Amino acid sequence: MSRWETSVMPKGDGTRFVAVKAAVRRANDLDEGDPITVTIRRR
Repeated sequence: MSRWETSVMPKGDGTRFVAVKAAVRRANDLDEGDPITVTIRRR
C-alpha cells in the first residue's frame, strides 16, 4: 500500500479522475489503466 496526496480533478464530462504520479506508479509496479483502490479523505 502507498499513501500520497493528490487532487480529484474534473474531466469536463461530469466525471472525475485522480492523478497518480509516475514515481508512485513505478514504486507500485502500475501501468496506465491498471485498477487501483482509492480512499478519499477530506482535508
